[in-house]
Amino acid sequence: MAIRRSGARTSAVKNTFRVWQFVRIMVRLEETVKTRGRSPRDRLYREWRASWDEVDRALTRLGESDADAFADLMMDHDVVLPCSEDQKGQLGQVIDEVVAELSKAIAAREGSTEQLRHLRFERTELVKLRKRIVPASKSRK
Repeated sequence: MAIRRSGARTSAVKNTFRVWQFVRIMVRLEETVKTRGRSPRDRLYREWRASWDEVDRALTRLGESDADAFADLMMDHDVVLPCSEDQKGQLGQVIDEVVAELSKAIAAREGSTEQLRHLRFERTELVKLRKRIVPASKSRK
């Protein structure tokens, strides 16, 4: 699944995420937008909201009816979304927060050996995603 939003600004760069990465990012954005009301995050969340709703509906439907298709969508499909240069910094911060949450869960040994292996995988892949989206030279302004 690749989602392309119309009306993207010309200054926006298309970013590609695995669906599971997009889910992690959007859940974190939802949590922080609701609790902190941060306006830059509000804008990023608003711009990606339609795509998020589409992905969430598909995952909910598949989660209730077809576990294999759910896993396939989560792990083997991409979401493609615009992200302006200004938003890349915010996105990098959100990814950092998700990585910190995963690291905390891993350090606390929350879950079975298999669950911890999955958390380590997610953390590693999100770190790679962050480096791809926000190169080190631009990550700290």
